[in-house]
Amino acid sequence: MSRTRERVVSVLAAAVIVLGVAVLAASFLAVATSPGDPTASQITVKNLPQDPRVLVIGDSYTAGYGAEDPERDTWVNRTSASLDWSVTVDAVLGSGYTTVGGPSSTGVGTFGDRLSRHEHETFDLVVIQGSQNDVHTNPDRLVRAAQAALREAKDLWPDAAVVMIGPSAPLPRGEAYVAASETLRKVAGGADVPFVDAVNGRWFTTKNSPAMTAPDGGHLNTRGYAYMGDRITEAMRDLMDGEAGSTSALSGENSAHRLR
Repeated sequence: MSRTRERVVSVLAAAVIVLGVAVLAASFLAVATSPGDPTASQITVKNLPQDPRVLVIGDSYTAGYGAEDPERDTWVNRTSASLDWSVTVDAVLGSGYTTVGGPSSTGVGTFGDRLSRHEHETFDLVVIQGSQNDVHTNPDRLVRAAQAALREAKDLWPDAAVVMIGPSAPLPRGEAYVAASETLRKVAGGADVPFVDAVNGRWFTTKNSPAMTAPDGGHLNTRGYAYMGDRITEAMRDLMDGEAGSTSALSGENSAHRLR
């Protein structure tokens, strides 16, 4: 083999080695920053002040629809009492990232629309719950709408922590929300936002669902909202302590098989 050809072969071999190292490094970075890893986001939640000012944007689950007293028996009331939140609630039945919902004292609008209505208020934490009402939305549209809502929240309150709570429901209705929950979990991970995942956390099972289901089969009753509030309180405490939280299921694998 000529010296010129030897040099060409050596250069090509070196290039292959460099490319291989680059691919390995990229792979490691992708794993280290996978969408389901909430670790980086937990730091911001840990730094909440005492008696934080909290905005909760949500759907009928945040409104307490199905409870004996929807104004009293909500997960928000239970969680805010446990965690000493000073809370502002903006809940619209039928709303979501892509749906505007029905008549409400706060007015209809998607989650993103309603975030902007609070732009002159100050919050330490923004919680976005849901939504079950996005279940029939094209996944790409849901991704774009959720990403836009998270950007809006971060732009309006750059010093606040943002947390997403995924859609959920007692079984068997909850089985319909697996795909939407997974889509939103990935959006949260991509935005470095913690995602409280009731689906992967197996909050609702065939065993406990009957006692917590409202007569319409799609919402919770008073007992169900108390349970939901306790689980969200647990998840938030895990986040504030900087823990991954096995029971809160802040991230996880695709969980269609876990709804049992």
